[in-house]
This record gives sequence, structure tokens and C-alpha cells, in this order.
Amino acid sequence: MAEFFKGLWSSLTHEFQSRKFRALLVALLAVLSGYLSGQMTVQQAVAAAITALAVYIGAIAVEDGLRGD
Repeated sequence: MAEFFKGLWSSLTHEFQSRKFRALLVALLAVLSGYLSGQMTVQQAVAAAITALAVYIGAIAVEDGLRGD
């Protein structure tokens, strides 16, 4: 069980160092600030967050595809 958490932590720390992950966090913070400032409705914020997540997942898929994983 400890080995599982060690592997999970290793994966998470690798992910936190990824530029794609940092870009996702910045995009989600921008969505949150847009919503909290009243410049976006709830529907717009949800759509923007889903779009940011979809782009992130797509970028990971392309990276894995190019690497042959």
C-alpha cells in the first residue's frame, strides 16, 4: 500500500512540474476571477473551465501519441 502512494506522489509531483498543468491552473484561475468579478455568468464559467480541461486532456493525448505510449 505504501508503494502505491509513493508511486502516486511521484506521478503528482511530475504533473505539477508540467507546463501544460501550470497553463491549466492559470486558465482555471482566470475563469474563477472572471466569474467572481461578475464579468462571466455561471454558464460561461463552466463552459470555459470545461474547455480548459478538454484542451489539457487533448494536449496530454497528443504528447502520449507522439511518444508512442
